[in-house]
Amino acid sequence: MCMSNGSKIHLGKVALINDDYPYAFGGFMALVTPNEELNPQFFNYSLSSPEYKDFIKKLSEGANINNIKVKELELFTIPVPPLSEQQSIVDYLDAAFAKIDTMKANVEKALNEAKALFQASLKEMLEPKDGWEEKKLGDVATFTRGLTYSKNDEAEISDNIVLRSNNVDLSTGKLNFDELKYLKPEFLIPEEKKVKKGSLLMCMSNGSKIHLGKVALINDDYPYAFGGFMALVTPNEELNPQFFNYSLSSPEYKDFIKKLSEGANINNIKVKELELFTITIPPLYEQQSIVETLDSLKSKVDRLQANYEKISQECDALKQAILRQVFE
Repeated sequence: MCMSNGSKIHLGKVALINDDYPYAFGGFMALVTPNEELNPQFFNYSLSSPEYKDFIKKLSEGANINNIKVKELELFTIPVPPLSEQQSIVDYLDAAFAKIDTMKANVEKALNEAKALFQASLKEMLEPKDGWEEKKLGDVATFTRGLTYSKNDEAEISDNIVLRSNNVDLSTGKLNFDELKYLKPEFLIPEEKKVKKGSLLMCMSNGSKIHLGKVALINDDYPYAFGGFMALVTPNEELNPQFFNYSLSSPEYKDFIKKLSEGANINNIKVKELELFTITIPPLYEQQSIVETLDSLKSKVDRLQANYEKISQECDALKQAILRQVFE
């Protein structure tokens, strides 16, 4: 069981141990061992129920409460039927959840197949052909590093918004506006530190390497700044912005970024390194044709992604409804 975490959503979460392992568990965790009155899987389901989640939520209410105490958990009440009935409930829940998981897995499989098809099409369409020119990234785009500010410049909410790496959606390659950072109204944001339509917002530094080099195409002008761990990459007139965006989503680009970030402590990339990446450029009319084809494929992937997320949420809700019915 998770007893302490930087994110409250993990508090109280449990995993059933189905085998003996020669592993330790950390100080932010607890091992919860049921006595002979409880079937372990029945106990596991009890600690996944809506009642338990509501109990944990109440325990962790408050801005800085990111841990729970054993003496508080010990007060949670669970229904304990006879062992034979516990086993019947476990069998019922196992069967019901298996069907739900299969439905979810089938949708996920279709989504992954569509993503693989898109990546194969992307690779094929960006393969150099006759009449295409090879150029270094530094020759066809300019890099502008983001805004530097301090904690004293921050505000709880204002019109001064700073976009950061979490605003680059890894699954869609688009901007999202979750978890925004605000600066004080009197903080003056230089014009060159604002995101501009037709540019790409790129993550240059992050605690997690999976974010490095990731980009989002800016489809509109926003009065927002971008933070110091980011860069605004602006293509010149040789490049269709969306074609440029696809080029920086290619397997070749990802391999290039991976090599740059190799090493345990390398969680940032430098402009001078990025400028050496080679991009192959067809004529503008051909870029537009490629963009239209890839956009069409990408829209299908996006629809499947949205469908998967909807079904995933519905499956989770259905499990909770079943658990609520069983443990009432």
